[in-house]
Amino acid sequence: ELADKGELRLACHLAELAVQASPGSAEAHAVRAAVYGMRRKAESSLMAKGIYGFAERESGRKAVK
Repeated sequence: ELADKGELRLACHLAELAVQASPGSAEAHAVRAAVYGMRRKAESSLMAKGIYGFAERESGRKAVK
């Protein structure tokens, strides 16, 4: 909901907390991957795109397990 409103920083922060609270949750990882994907696409910095892309891929792999 926050990400859809453009609040990507807060959405990423909350997604991180959800994954830390429940690291085995495929649902939490799916949300984290989606939010970081949105943030990566919105970013102009190549370095930031790399960091957000890494987080997106990392959770994407864990969401399908």
